[in-house]
Amino acid sequence: MRLIPLTRGKFAQVDDEDYEWLMEYNWQARHVQNVWYAACRQLGYMHRAIAERYGFLIKFVDHKDIDGLNNQKQNLRQCTKRQNQQNQRKRHGCSSQYKGVCVAGTKWGASIRVNGKRIHLSYYDDEIEAARVYDRAAIEYFGAFAKINFPVTDYALAC
Repeated sequence: MRLIPLTRGKFAQVDDEDYEWLMEYNWQARHVQNVWYAACRQLGYMHRAIAERYGFLIKFVDHKDIDGLNNQKQNLRQCTKRQNQQNQRKRHGCSSQYKGVCVAGTKWGASIRVNGKRIHLSYYDDEIEAARVYDRAAIEYFGAFAKINFPVTDYALAC
């Protein structure tokens, strides 16, 4: 693994075999929807340039660990637009620290968005319980693309 310097004091991680050809370009750090990415004028986003070089056949490329600066091939995977959206961090604006959970009066509501439709999972007294219900639903609906609140090993028996 090698580091490529970007603007704003950031670095992109790449595989050793990609370092030389990527260093031929001047890379910038770009902040998009709360995630940092590496990009340059000639090639666009680094993760897409790497994907094209190695024959990814579809338009979207997902960072498995949600770190837009980790452009090692083992961290990149082909995906659809919908799968890419499933593997996103919690959005701001809700009172819970967990993805898929919001406070509703004195209870914690769990919900998930599937195929553009919101599915209400239920209300719970405990925020963590609601987050775990969301996690199980995300694993069921999204599989490997699920961005969950707790380690997937917590749910090994449920899968």
